[in-house]
Amino acid sequence: MTATDAATPRRGRPPLASREQVLEQIRQFARDGQLFRVHVSHPALYARARRHHGTWAAALAAAGVPSETIVADARRRSLDGRRKKSQPLD
Repeated sequence: MTATDAATPRRGRPPLASREQVLEQIRQFARDGQLFRVHVSHPALYARARRHHGTWAAALAAAGVPSETIVADARRRSLDGRRKKSQPLD
């Protein structure tokens, strides 16, 4: 590597958030109970976590968030929503 190589900017998009920043955001959302449909409500965080960790589940594991609990809660909410839609209106 030469001196001019060090001054040359890297190709691609600049990193918007470090791994630790992404993990801290995931932890904060988990504390606040906001991980349900995070791919819809915060797509940038979801995409950044997947870029850093490969999968959303791996990002949750790295943040110390039990993904089984999150998935079970998401399934429960989804079923509750379907039940509400299937009930006849009075």
